Amino acid sequence: MIASNFGFLFNSVLRFIFYLLLGTITWTYGLMGKLVAGALVLVACYNTFIICKYPAYKKMKEEIADKAEKKVNAKIQKEMQKQVLSSVMGPGK
Repeated sequence: MIASNFGFLFNSVLRFIFYLLLGTITWTYGLMGKLVAGALVLVACYNTFIICKYPAYKKMKEEIADKAEKKVNAKIQKEMQKQVLSSVMGPGK
């Protein structure tokens, strides 16, 4: 679910472009926006450097994301089953 909607964040170049896009958006909000834009550009550069320099970090990050997605999907599935049962059986049963 998350990877299918935000899969571009798993690619270092596309993540870099995304951070730059966020920086350009915040740039228009006065002095504070310019400070945040500068911070986002620094984060984009640092993040891209780390992902490219240490491929094991990327693999570990993807494993953590997969585990989190499975956990979220399990919760959603359980909640859906609960709602289906309550709609079939009636409330309180």
